[in-house]
Amino acid sequence: MTSNDSTMDDFLAAYFENTTQMFTCNNESDWYHYWESEGLNRLNPPLIALKGGMQAPNLAYVFIAGYQAAMRHVFPEIPEDGWTALAASEDIHNPTDNPPLLFTKNGGTIRLNGTKSWVAQSKSVDYLIVTAKNDNKERAMVLVKIDQQGLLMSHRESPSFLADMSQGFARFSEAIVDANALIEGERLKTFMKSESKFIMLALCGWFYKQSLKNQPALAADFRLLAADYFSVSQDNTTKVTVLADLDTRLQSLFKTFSSESNTNTIANWQSDCALVSMYSKGIQSRAAKPVNN
Repeated sequence: MTSNDSTMDDFLAAYFENTTQMFTCNNESDWYHYWESEGLNRLNPPLIALKGGMQAPNLAYVFIAGYQAAMRHVFPEIPEDGWTALAASEDIHNPTDNPPLLFTKNGGTIRLNGTKSWVAQSKSVDYLIVTAKNDNKERAMVLVKIDQQGLLMSHRESPSFLADMSQGFARFSEAIVDANALIEGERLKTFMKSESKFIMLALCGWFYKQSLKNQPALAADFRLLAADYFSVSQDNTTKVTVLADLDTRLQSLFKTFSSESNTNTIANWQSDCALVSMYSKGIQSRAAKPVNN
């Protein structure tokens, strides 16, 4: 990865000097191949989110950019190639047919049985980090290759939100992985906190790029907000009140963009623009608690 000393201004100067036009992207496979050809995984996570967000042709791929950046921030041990998804959600409505994922550790191996109900980029992902419990209710996170024997992936036909991103279901049946695949430490909460910051950074990059041509003043505001998200994205101790202030600014700029831009030209805008406010309610609610003031 590049040096942590890389600044956003340095990146933007190099970006506009070396990027002349948007690449052609017709589907998730094209986005994946662009990602690999540009070596985005070798950048620092904030730069992954920023560059991915600026180059993304739609909001679904903005999500992917921020999501992959968050994965690499929280799980630096994942392989450098390809995409990784965190599979934590389980089917609470039909646990009989779709039981939660259980792990059994036996010497140097881990046996996985059960399901995960949501996997991002399911048709393109290379690795999963899955959450699982054992019979003693102990929790673990395990890194699994997507071609793992005993893992069967299926895909939603028509997701209503971020429809340009494949979304799937994982079923494990006697899948046996090496015990070294265990992810050390409890990092689920860290990921949940980091995900929103990196996705918001990617969104700022996207709005900045979208606004540059016809709304230079708005673009400048998004650039300033991106710089602030850039500075807090790798800080796991950032107070939620700070994030709430950033979120308030983002929601205001988003409202301006929505009212002043021709959003009819943006694919799936009506459904996917909910991405901007997806984390807002939780952030503002946590910030309002007296303990955070």
